[in-house]
Amino acid sequence: MSLPILNAVQAKLLFLKNTEKKLSAARIPSARVEAELLIRHFTGQSRIELLTGDQPIRPRHRRLIEQALQKRLQRIPLAYVIGEADFFGRDFCVTPDTLIPRPETEILLEQALELMDSPLCPKKPQVLEIGAGTGCLAVSLTIARPDCRMTALDISPKALKVASKNAKRYGVSRNIRFRYSNLFSVFGRTKKECWDVLISNPPYIASDEMKALPREVRKEPVLALDGGKKGLDIIFKILEEAPAYLKKGAWLLIEIGKGQHRDLEKKLNKIDAYHQIIFIKDLAGIKRVLKARKK
Repeated sequence: MSLPILNAVQAKLLFLKNTEKKLSAARIPSARVEAELLIRHFTGQSRIELLTGDQPIRPRHRRLIEQALQKRLQRIPLAYVIGEADFFGRDFCVTPDTLIPRPETEILLEQALELMDSPLCPKKPQVLEIGAGTGCLAVSLTIARPDCRMTALDISPKALKVASKNAKRYGVSRNIRFRYSNLFSVFGRTKKECWDVLISNPPYIASDEMKALPREVRKEPVLALDGGKKGLDIIFKILEEAPAYLKKGAWLLIEIGKGQHRDLEKKLNKIDAYHQIIFIKDLAGIKRVLKARKK
């Protein structure tokens, strides 16, 4: 007795189920979601088209999906496998040379936009980002506020190439200056107070916690994760050096790690260059973003 021939929808659902099973067997969380994302990425089909459409998965696409699946089973982050990640509703190109954008960083973006739209911030604000990475923050800010004058710095030339690619993708490459710099080093000895807003998602994982990170996270750039003994080395440097570059009344916004607000409060009290110090919580109740205003 011959087996029934599957129609296109049945064949796709079976392929989806088998992909999900392989991910589940490897104990990868959200196996169903990842299986769908893999298939949709390489076929170009929407979720509705995948689940109900009669367009089959072509052999070439099946091979690409299987190759990507093998990489994912080796615990390579999904974003690196498919080459992109979502941030604030947009897809950004990512590579192993860049940190993968995370939902927590969207809070940093939202806070920056809120400040830039308030009477406390001048029109056509001068905005500086330290640690451009994929460029997701600089690009998203510039799309929302095309009048801002954005400069984004990074110590990784490879990351800057990715950021530039993303800026070009969204048509804002002429609006953003990307520069190679170790923190403020690009400015040399010139310490001019010219920035209205400074934003940063710096490395803030403590060095002795790096080995305890999930296997996928450990495949991301160490330079973008390791923040020194308590995870605060880079943040402290930014806090110390930023006043020389910020205008009076300018705002500093930095993404921070769990429990770091205590040490940061002590540090800010010693610097005596900031006031209106506020910590913004994420959805888990963790104080995730530091906001401080230059006196």
